[in-house]
Amino acid sequence: EGRDGPLLISVLFFERQSYVDGALRNLLAFTLPTTSIVVHLAADSDARLRNASRIVVNPERARMCSSYGMVTRQHASNIRFAASTGVAFEHVALLASSSRLFVGGGVLERYVATHGFSAIADRARSLKELRRYDGFDGWAGAWWSSISNGTQTHLSFAQHEGSFYPRAAALAFADWVLQ
Repeated sequence: EGRDGPLLISVLFFERQSYVDGALRNLLAFTLPTTSIVVHLAADSDARLRNASRIVVNPERARMCSSYGMVTRQHASNIRFAASTGVAFEHVALLASSSRLFVGGGVLERYVATHGFSAIADRARSLKELRRYDGFDGWAGAWWSSISNGTQTHLSFAQHEGSFYPRAAALAFADWVLQ
């Protein structure tokens, strides 16, 4: 069972301002007040945001394109930026800009805290088994197995959106991606 604590949601937007505003209203309405949202706005998005209560805006505005690992890279950048600015979190959930929540009251946060790590491809393997690996290799390997189809030699592109990870795994993977 995972640790209970604040959740960080990482979300990337390339859409127009009105779309971004609606998506953020949805996330704020259906998450707990302890949940923070770190946002990346693509370089070609017309959207403009400022940090506000639970929303932290990553100042890096990279061009988003599919099939080059930019989604993975920008989620990693969001995670690292949130940690560097002191945002409190125990887990990170990666969401697509098209993700919408329909149930609030802490359902998402409780699910993440209960399950801890969505990257366990074979549910017979428990989080306890993964924790036997000390350090980066165990977490990175588990993350890689969650986003790889087994034949790729490069990072997967968006198969990981909707997944969630403990803070230690997310930070280790972010450091690896951004090195």
